[in-house]
Amino acid sequence: MVWQKMQLSRNHPYRIVVAQALLGALSAAALLIISPAQAHSALLAAGCIFFPTAYYAWVTSRTLDASRLLAHGVMRMVLTGVLMAVAIVSVGIEPAGFFATFCVVQLAYLAPGRKTSGS
Repeated sequence: MVWQKMQLSRNHPYRIVVAQALLGALSAAALLIISPAQAHSALLAAGCIFFPTAYYAWVTSRTLDASRLLAHGVMRMVLTGVLMAVAIVSVGIEPAGFFATFCVVQLAYLAPGRKTSGS
């Protein structure tokens, strides 16, 4: 139902959020083979990116005001950094799983904007 309402077109802001969630889940599942601690760190890294991006996608779907978009974009970056710091300091992470997943989930920003020859 929700998917039908969203109709994830090429330019829809939630497309990146969905891609990030999938990449984070796949990374955590792959790291579960190594150890549960690595998979836990992968989920923390995915969450550090997913939640600020989901908020920013929600904002961009409701406004086209450039100053608000810029302010919320900066807020998204700051919130990502704060969530990373909280995860590293208070929870404790496995660095390899955390930072590998962090990099993989960031790749979601590249995929939806990719142009094909038929577009």
